[in-house]
Amino acid sequence: MAIKALNDANQVQERQLKSKAPKMVYFGPKDPVTGDPVEDPRESYVYQEYPRAMYHPELEPVQIDNDEDLAELKEMDPLWQKLPFGITHPDKEQTAEMERIRLEAEAQAAQEFAAAGVELPADLGKKRKAA
Repeated sequence: MAIKALNDANQVQERQLKSKAPKMVYFGPKDPVTGDPVEDPRESYVYQEYPRAMYHPELEPVQIDNDEDLAELKEMDPLWQKLPFGITHPDKEQTAEMERIRLEAEAQAAQEFAAAGVELPADLGKKRKAA
């Protein structure tokens, strides 16, 4: 029994040695002329802080090239900012307020459905929270 298992193991090992690894295939961008792989431009991107556009609620946007320009601009008028007006990220208080409003709306909808005799699935709100 042990000899048969040893022979089987040797046969498996021999097959593994004879088999060849699969050919590596390149799926990235290729040079249209030579067909050689080219570097992905997204991988070579390096963030540059300047030049940067600055925005004002009443004036045209301007381009600044360094920290000194930024300090000078802010000194002239503190309303200059990095993002266009109306395009900002919510802060913690705004995010909490949006979540509170969403939860109140869900609770009100659940009450209205219950008053109408419609039974909602028990995991209705859990799917969004888990994602």
